[in-house]
Order: sequence, then structure tokens, then C-alpha cells
Amino acid sequence: MECGPENCPIIDPRASRKAKAKKLDEQGFSQAQIAAFLGVSQKTISKYLGGVYTQGINSPLTSKRGRKGEGRPRGSRKPKPAPQQEKVQGAVDALVRDGKPISRKGLAAQYGVGPSTVHVAKVKAEAKLETEPTITLDTLSLTAQQKLEMAIRQHKRKLDADFRAMIMGEVDRRMNETVLPAWKDTIDYANAVAGRDKGILTAAQYKLVRSCLHPDRVQDSEMKRKFAEAFSIIEALEKFLCKPEKEPPAKFPRTWQEAQSSAREREHTSC
Repeated sequence: MECGPENCPIIDPRASRKAKAKKLDEQGFSQAQIAAFLGVSQKTISKYLGGVYTQGINSPLTSKRGRKGEGRPRGSRKPKPAPQQEKVQGAVDALVRDGKPISRKGLAAQYGVGPSTVHVAKVKAEAKLETEPTITLDTLSLTAQQKLEMAIRQHKRKLDADFRAMIMGEVDRRMNETVLPAWKDTIDYANAVAGRDKGILTAAQYKLVRSCLHPDRVQDSEMKRKFAEAFSIIEALEKFLCKPEKEPPAKFPRTWQEAQSSAREREHTSC
């Protein structure tokens, strides 16, 4: 009868260890493997199976007198698992290790074995996973701990450096593509207006226009108010209409790096 969840003593929580040991022995497992799976000594498994434990030899002696040559026949070895069983075991080990579901029928059809073979492979894979030691800092030697901590620090420094480089790269990009062009447009316009060589008006022309807008030239109160506003406007535009007396504008930086370099040069000069 095929071993299933309801009648398989390997996974039945109500089955005794002795029943599980016998079932695993029928499936072809060695006493050492059964002992590792059930968490007991090999000597205990030998008692369960009615054999004799003699330093790892699983099968009982056939000779009652123990004479030489009456033990296991020379050259007899435990049969190796079939290649398909090894392939099934490898596939099931990978699935159990990754925590993925296992389809008995699907794997059985894929590898040409029975569902019970897939089930046994699953039990063995879970037993390996449970007995696998957990690696922590406490289980490592002092040298290994120091190497691990050093590797963590080095990796953290690399992450910090990569993050800073990414941030500074984004700052440079935004300054060069957004901020500096806007500043340059504003400064170029100001330089174009205030930095003309000849100016828009001569000093005489400017004084003439301003005198014509003086509020004392009219008597009507409403017109006097308008002339006063116009007079204030023309006076405020004097530096834009006439040639200014000032130093030539400084060269505008093309990139954010040039702006930072110019700032450092000005600080050094001022000191």
C-alpha cells in the first residue's frame, strides 16, 4: 500500500519512534540516517530493528558462533540509489531550502518515479534542513568575527560613498540645468541694459526729457499728480538710460563647479 499522510508513520505524529524507524528501514535508509532523522543514537535504532550495533555496522551477524568468514559476504555493499532518485533528491532539496511548495505528482511524472519516492526525498530534505547549524557571531572564532565586522564596516563605507556621489551628482545636474541658466538669463538681461557702451540717451537728452516731466510745468492738480509720477519713473530709469560708470561685469560661471571655484578664489583674495 502506498504511503500517504493518513497511514505513513514517518509523518504521523501519533506513531512511535520505533514504528518510524522500521518504516524508514523498509525504505532503504541506513541506521545512521534513521538515527540522525529521529534524533537518537544509532545503538537505539539497532535495538528498534532487532539488530546488533557494532561500531556503525548496520546489519546483524548471521553467524551465532561468530567464526571467521561467516559475516557479511565479501564484496557485498549497500546498493546505491538510482540516478533518478538522486535527481529527485537534488530537486526536492532545492525546493525545501527555498521554501517552495512540492508537488508529488508533478515531480513523480517529471522524473519517472513514484509519489512515495518524492515523499521520502521531502522527508530527507526537511531532516537536513532541521539539522543544519545556524551561523551566528557566537559560533564564529574571534578572527572570523573580526573579519566579518571589518567586511561590514567596509561595505557600509562604500554604500555611504556611493550615496554621497549620487546626491552630489544630482545637485550638479540640477544646478547646471535649472538654477544657473535662470541666473544667467537674469544677469545677461541686466548686463545688456546697464552695460551699454554709449547708453540709450546722452546726459543732455535725459535732462531734457526729465525737465519736460517736471510737475511744476502744469497747474492742474490732476495733471500735476501724473507729471509727478512720470518724473519719479524717469529718475528711477536714469542708470538704465544713460551710460553707467562702473567696472565691467565679471564672467558668469558656466557650471556649478566653476561657481564654487570662483567663490573659493574670492575668499582667498579677500584674506
